[in-house]
Amino acid sequence: MCRKQRHIIILLCTVTSLYSQDSVEKIFNRFSSQSFVKQNTYLLNPTFTVVNETGKSIAILSRNSFIGFEGSPVLNILGFSGKIDDNIGAGVGIYRQRIGVFTNFGAIANYAYQIKLNAKSSLTLGFNFMFSHFDIDRTRIVDPASDAVIFNFQEKTNIILQTGLNYNYGKFNVGVNLRDAVDYNLKEGDFITPISEKSFSIHAQFTEPINSNIKLLEDGLLRFFYSANYNTNSGSTGNVLLDLPKLGWVQGGYDDFFGTSVGLGIRLSQKVAVSYVYETGKNDLGPTSELGIVYSFAKKPSNNITYNTPINSEIETIDEDLKNTEPKIIDAEKVKKDSLNAKQIKTATTLNDSISINEKIKALQIQIDSLKAINKSKSIQNDKDSLSINDKIKTNQSRKDSLSLKNKRIASKYKKDSLSTENKTKIPQNEKDSLSIKEKIKSLENEKDSLPVAKKVSDLPKMEIIKRTDDIEAGFYLIVNVFSNENYANSFMENLKKDDLNPNYFIHPTKKYRYVYIAYAKSQREIIKLIYNNVNGKYVHDKWILKVED
Repeated sequence: MCRKQRHIIILLCTVTSLYSQDSVEKIFNRFSSQSFVKQNTYLLNPTFTVVNETGKSIAILSRNSFIGFEGSPVLNILGFSGKIDDNIGAGVGIYRQRIGVFTNFGAIANYAYQIKLNAKSSLTLGFNFMFSHFDIDRTRIVDPASDAVIFNFQEKTNIILQTGLNYNYGKFNVGVNLRDAVDYNLKEGDFITPISEKSFSIHAQFTEPINSNIKLLEDGLLRFFYSANYNTNSGSTGNVLLDLPKLGWVQGGYDDFFGTSVGLGIRLSQKVAVSYVYETGKNDLGPTSELGIVYSFAKKPSNNITYNTPINSEIETIDEDLKNTEPKIIDAEKVKKDSLNAKQIKTATTLNDSISINEKIKALQIQIDSLKAINKSKSIQNDKDSLSINDKIKTNQSRKDSLSLKNKRIASKYKKDSLSTENKTKIPQNEKDSLSIKEKIKSLENEKDSLPVAKKVSDLPKMEIIKRTDDIEAGFYLIVNVFSNENYANSFMENLKKDDLNPNYFIHPTKKYRYVYIAYAKSQREIIKLIYNNVNGKYVHDKWILKVED
């Protein structure tokens, strides 16, 4: 009996120190961080719906603290959270907490937005909006007058705003969480916590993806988290999470107030998992037990986080390769240009020859017509004169026929070379061919000016990275547009087909948008070359690379 009374006294001392009249409103902020290592991470920091989560899920959590004490704290949470878009995360939940005779019922809404600073880093701002109602379960009170705190307690309805800021550089994250930036008592019409007593935490996190050919380890990650807390019951918290989407997860950590913890999550199917966390407890308050059930909306579990990492060394190799390739391309285009120049000169020579021949034909025709007129109008005195004129007519006619035949041969020759068409007695087609060649030379000069020069790595194309799925093959895709509507995507692809392109699309595993691409390759080098030459001159509009990793 004495032992039980001693335990009750210890528990009541803890209650009055943690949840006294002027601090009972902070019950929500007393949750252990161990609860939110894997699910509902926005309760650890409002920005984590973007930073740490890759899909959408519903989680139910039941937590019993200080097991063995009568009236020990009990927390139940039902929450939805996830990444809504590439840069937007959101969450919503309801909770009920009871410690002794105190009860706290509330609702939470989360919103987080990520701003890309450059290819290597991003900044995320997040908010938790909370509504809490504090009351006493009077059915559990034996003698209200025995405790002044309980006897004088009045129910409270509060609104609380938590704000978080996170800076990401590659696999590293640092940030701050203001746990009660605004806390206002609606019933009393007053702010709850003075500025000097506001609680906040500073965190650092590192995430390392597991690259393994073992299927069970696919998409795995190892995450380290540390938080220094101010004006709270816990001074510091650290934990480690090993997450293997095909199997489950293992977690461990230490909290200044709740002690050492270990946890295990087991995936029962692609969508359902269960978890259990055990904390040793400190200050003779006993251990804590936590049970959770998670339902994921993803088709299959994954950790396809897009890390803001610098473009890898393979890009640098491609850049160097382009430097070496450029002179060869320019030389080849120069040969083509010289060849076309030679053809133009040859065509011009032929053009002059054809003009000269046609002029001679016209002159001979004039002579023939003149001789015929003379032969008809002139009085012929003797056969000799008549024969003489006829001989001249025949001679000129023969010369004309010979020149006409020569002109046909010239036209036939350049018809075979695709530089002219038939030229029987006129030559306008040769003039068109000459203009066409000039246009080709001008086009080649423009192409030469647009040839890829030695680009810096920072100037290389934009790239997005995701993990391979059953529907998306690993490799590199040249993306040209994104649609949420299937009809719009199909219409766009029909227009691309008219330009002799071969488009296709896939649905992004997390964004659920239709990504239209016009090229796919196993080699990143091939896709970058297509970007530099505008898909061989067929597509000059915006385009970028999507890399699908194994």
